Amino acid sequence: MAITASMVAELRAKTDAPMMECKKALTEAEGDMVRAEEILRVKLGNKASKAAARVTAEGVIAAAVSGSTGALVEVNCETDFVSKNDLFLAFVQSCAQLVAEHNPADVTALSALPLAMEDFGPTVEDVRKGLIGKNGENMTIRRFKRYEGGGQLAHYLHGVRIGVIVEFEGDAVAAKDAAMHIAAMKPAALSSAEVPAELVEKERKIAAEKAAESGKPAEIVAKMVEGSVQKFLKEVSLLDQVFVKAADGKQTVGRMLDEKKTRVAGFTLYVVGEGIEKKADDFAAEVAARFRADDQRLAAADATETIEEEFGGVDGSHTFLTTKGCLKIAGELRGVFAIARDISARKDAELRLRRLSGFYNALAQTNHAIMHAESADEMLVRACQIVVDHGGVSGAWIGLLDAAGWLRVAAEHGMAKTYLGGLRISIDGQQEEGHGPVGTAMRAGSIAVCNDYLADPRTRPWQERARAAGISASAALPVRRGGEVVGAFCLYAGQVGFFDQALIELLGELASDISFALDNFDADSRRQRAEADLRSARDRLHELSARLIGVQEAERRRLARDLHDDIGQNLTMIKIVLHGLARWGAGGDAEAVREAGEIADRTLQRVRALSVALRPPQLDDLGLVPALRAHLDSTCRHAGIKATLVADECPAHLPEEIGIACFRIAQEALNNVVRHAGATAVALELRLADGALRLSLRDDGHGFDVPAALTSATRGQSLGLLSMQERAELVGGQLTVSSGAAGSEVRASLPLAEATL
Repeated sequence: MAITASMVAELRAKTDAPMMECKKALTEAEGDMVRAEEILRVKLGNKASKAAARVTAEGVIAAAVSGSTGALVEVNCETDFVSKNDLFLAFVQSCAQLVAEHNPADVTALSALPLAMEDFGPTVEDVRKGLIGKNGENMTIRRFKRYEGGGQLAHYLHGVRIGVIVEFEGDAVAAKDAAMHIAAMKPAALSSAEVPAELVEKERKIAAEKAAESGKPAEIVAKMVEGSVQKFLKEVSLLDQVFVKAADGKQTVGRMLDEKKTRVAGFTLYVVGEGIEKKADDFAAEVAARFRADDQRLAAADATETIEEEFGGVDGSHTFLTTKGCLKIAGELRGVFAIARDISARKDAELRLRRLSGFYNALAQTNHAIMHAESADEMLVRACQIVVDHGGVSGAWIGLLDAAGWLRVAAEHGMAKTYLGGLRISIDGQQEEGHGPVGTAMRAGSIAVCNDYLADPRTRPWQERARAAGISASAALPVRRGGEVVGAFCLYAGQVGFFDQALIELLGELASDISFALDNFDADSRRQRAEADLRSARDRLHELSARLIGVQEAERRRLARDLHDDIGQNLTMIKIVLHGLARWGAGGDAEAVREAGEIADRTLQRVRALSVALRPPQLDDLGLVPALRAHLDSTCRHAGIKATLVADECPAHLPEEIGIACFRIAQEALNNVVRHAGATAVALELRLADGALRLSLRDDGHGFDVPAALTSATRGQSLGLLSMQERAELVGGQLTVSSGAAGSEVRASLPLAEATL
């Protein structure tokens, strides 16, 4: 059966196998597509064997940690292109999970564990061989480390090339910081005592050779050697290294852990390809060989294909869209043709468009976060998260200036956490730490961009930490409050030239939005402080009013008692004496004495009335209801108004402040009825309901304009309604007034404690 190019293309689309392999499989299967797939599955293992001799110095590190069980795994491949493949990444992560769950003794035991991915399996080794066949590159499971049943575990992955697991007891945040430090500084051992002996001897030999060249006496040389070795031990021991996030630049990792009451028992650090000797190939010969192989493959398959290829040059890398196929003349194969177009500009434009689209999304997301954030701190944290997650940058942080002009980290996200440890940046141009892009941006009040961070002389103080964090470009945006620069928003990217002009303009909008949000939060804070001050003043006023009313009631009680007990008794004695004189006297003197007695009697009645008005004795002696009844009867009898009282039995231990407030509200309301309402009847009700004492006083008068009366009360023209409201509020109650053509009603609800009911 003739094998056509379309059949080869169909099988290649299903299997991702090379075209020549597809054609051979179809030929062997006599065109049977299903059988050809099976043949290819078998042959993939053979391909893996052929690739096994090739060096694998690239790869991926993955971690799987759950509780006190965890694993770190390194799987290698030949190129970083394959190391970014989603299927390869999933394979490495699956290996880490299998190590954590099954505790294999070695790589061979791990390779025999069950695993199925896509059409590959049923073991880890089968999947590895399948991926080799699919990607055309050798892959090896290099090493793994497993922890179980010891202390707690913290892990950190810097991309996919560096992985750390730390076994510890204590604070998880401190352990995470230690893991990040290990990834950045790569210590050789936990303590100086655990540094491998071969490393120490190697360093001792180097130090001895250097010291010998000094020409100093042997005893001095010995001390120099020992000093160099001790210095080396501190530099490669985790606990003796200066912590990368040390604020003073001096604190060691050991001191940091001690302060956090944390003990590190051990750690594992994997760096992709560490220790693997890479083969130095002739790149030109390798490319030529690859082209020859492609030509042979296309000729054998009688096919045409179009691919994107990237090539490096002195002026940078270029991307070509290449179409290759078989050149035939009169049906006879004469060679292979290729048509290549440089699409680098288009690819660059697509990349810029993706970046801009991501930042437009980040701008929209940031505005949404600004609208919904409950505090400035929350908004700053969300801004950093959004610009990393949606804007394509690798790290972001926001710093705010302290009183001394140094930046204090207010929020961070992404790799910025690694970079920021112990970082010091000042707005002061006289300080070395103020010469960089961030200090420049704050002083100039404009965006400062550094598109080649590791080559820019302005960033020299921070280049080592930037190299460890994978930083290649940065942008610093001034952050303002009230128009004044108060900090900076700093963004970092892993590609040189990341921040182009269009992106810089978008960053300006982002900085403006954040500054605007900070101003709004400040305004809200000032408003909230003003409201709090107002509430405090109102509370103090209520407290003062309550004290004044208490003093007033106490003074009324004293005056009523003095009028009744002292002045009233004296007037009574005068009246008795005058009556005696009138009975035994004669003539005009008797008439004068009788008149004086009548004056004394009227004065006595007036004094008694004033005493009752000041403080009804029934309120203290008999309680609230008798006092209300007596006052209602007396007032309405003198005013010629029909009075009705309906009252529930009040609690025996009614709080004094509640009783006084209720009586005074009823007294003021009744006085208003007598003076202003023109009523013929008044009804007073006192009820106990829903945990409150409820007072109601209704009349059938001509009514009044309640809003107008309240407005007059606020202007000091009529204080009766305001006094009743204040008395109710001072005991936690409320007062309502309604009025119409059929009369008016005053209602007061005064809460009672459960113990009172």
